[in-house]
Amino acid sequence: MAATAAVATLLLTSFFFAALHVSSNPDTKPILSFKATSDSSNKLTTWNSTSVDPCTWTGVSCTNNRVSRLVLEKLDLRGSFQPLTALTELRVLSLKLNRLSGPIPDLSNFTALKLLFLSYNEFSGDFPASVSSLFRLYRLDLSYNNLSGEIPATVNHLNHLLTLRLEANRFSGSMSGLTLPNLQDLNVFANRLTGEIPKSFSTFPITVFAQNSGLCGSPMQSCKGTPNDPTRPGSDGAITSPVMPAANPTVVASSPSSLPGNSALNKSGNPHRSGSAKMSLEALIAIILGDALVLVLVSLLLLLLLAEFQRQNAAGQGRLEASRN
Repeated sequence: MAATAAVATLLLTSFFFAALHVSSNPDTKPILSFKATSDSSNKLTTWNSTSVDPCTWTGVSCTNNRVSRLVLEKLDLRGSFQPLTALTELRVLSLKLNRLSGPIPDLSNFTALKLLFLSYNEFSGDFPASVSSLFRLYRLDLSYNNLSGEIPATVNHLNHLLTLRLEANRFSGSMSGLTLPNLQDLNVFANRLTGEIPKSFSTFPITVFAQNSGLCGSPMQSCKGTPNDPTRPGSDGAITSPVMPAANPTVVASSPSSLPGNSALNKSGNPHRSGSAKMSLEALIAIILGDALVLVLVSLLLLLLLAEFQRQNAAGQGRLEASRN
């Protein structure tokens, strides 16, 4: 009887500590909240409140009873992963090959994050500004989404970044302000980027910059005469802003290459060009009028000569008839 009581006490104690272990894990609630809003296909069957430890759930790894690694790939997850931003000890987050959508939530709580893979989803909106606060980040993959806007220069704060994959989005503007000296893996293929490629990126193959019609500079074509040259006729810059004289140049963000010389300036909207066109028209009118006047004078002269010829001819015939009589 005493032995049975001892076993029962041991089981109750074990259950108590197990329950305490689960309830004391601050990551349980945000994980279950994410499942409730994003796992409509119920692929995460091991994720439930009756499980003893969330660290044993599918795709979850822990360090010191805190979720440090979350790999949930190709699970048809949808919506936002906002609840997961409460996982403050997360070091690896991979949610690629799902159907997550909307703006990427604030990531500033991920102060320990080193690897972030969000590719092949349906995220939209701007480049997540909070990424710039993830100072420990090594790998960032936002490729194959619907993200747009400019790539902020604050990305340069990521001194340890080795991978930056942004291909197949709709990012626009210049990337000339990016440095990232430790970058080893870069891809911005198929976006809407413009301007000069940073010289520190010139060693990457041309394929990583392809399908960005406004990009120029090594390893792509020279920046001279790019479509975004504000002094080129028909360009946006030529329409939206006046051309400044060469002595007082204006730096255009989307085309940071050296400013064109005076010859290019004269070809593209020099304020004296319209005056020159006007003078040419007046000269042409004067020439036409002069030619017409000469033609009139010549015609009058011919008429006078013809009249004189007819008069003399008539006089000659009169004398001939008089001599016959």
